[in-house]
Amino acid sequence: MPFSGPVSSGNSGFSTKSAWQSACPEINMTQRSEETGTTQSRRNRDVANLEQLVRDLAGEYGTPNALMREHLDAARFYLLGSMPAEYEFSLKLAADSLPDIEDKELQARVAGFLRSQGL
Repeated sequence: MPFSGPVSSGNSGFSTKSAWQSACPEINMTQRSEETGTTQSRRNRDVANLEQLVRDLAGEYGTPNALMREHLDAARFYLLGSMPAEYEFSLKLAADSLPDIEDKELQARVAGFLRSQGL
């Protein structure tokens, strides 16, 4: 017996693009992959910047540089651990410690990183 259903007129039955996307999530995979890649590359860049700043903050225990190093190292840990509230808090603590850094060039680099993070 031949098929007697409706003949397709080219209309899929989906009225909006979002209806297609929810019914066929693979359509958005490329866009999601690009967004994820952008997020990961930004996180990787931020981790690398934090690691460099931590290395450059030489100083003995109890010095302003050591305190800044602790704040930035904690921020790195929280960034890698996907803990955004803790990451932001560590960066705010670092911002509060910024005036105590004696090396003005290093202070400017830390300030630049903090600004790039929205602080």
